[in-house]
Amino acid sequence: MDHFEGVTPEQRWKNDMLREVRRINANMEQLLKQDHPQDEVETVDQPEQMELIPEPKQERKVKPSGTKSG
Repeated sequence: MDHFEGVTPEQRWKNDMLREVRRINANMEQLLKQDHPQDEVETVDQPEQMELIPEPKQERKVKPSGTKSG
């Protein structure tokens, strides 16, 4: 005879996490709708493009060729 042993603690934890993720997603969607009315949802602001400025190159000190190092 097969008996239903119930939900394991791991399955219960997974179900709780799934329920929590769904609740968070619903809250996030609600917040996004409040921040951006329906007519503004389609036009998303693009991040500002920054221009990279190269660092100035430092001149290397050249040792005279006749000297030993160390």
